[in-house]
Amino acid sequence: NIRNNTKYIKAIEEGNLPCESEVLSIRDRYNEYVMTGLRTIWGISTKTVLEKFGLLYSKFLLEQSKAYVDDGLLHLDGEVLTATDKGKFLIDGIASHLFMLNLEK
Repeated sequence: NIRNNTKYIKAIEEGNLPCESEVLSIRDRYNEYVMTGLRTIWGISTKTVLEKFGLLYSKFLLEQSKAYVDDGLLHLDGEVLTATDKGKFLIDGIASHLFMLNLEK
């Protein structure tokens, strides 16, 4: 366990590199992409969502984001969804509404 410094150092001294990994579901990867994308100037590529996550996720994103676009909190420019200046202050709440929560894929 790499949370224990003594065990970690001992493992390295023995020539082992302790590490942990996490395998994310497609839903978790989509949610991560949404959260990080909205926090950058590059935003969320609707094309990338379609290509990496599929039609279900693409439709969901566009449907869920429409109200935020209409309210001036998000901006859809071609295939890129970004936060407006007004929306940047509410981005965590907006992103949570764009998360895929109940569908297993």
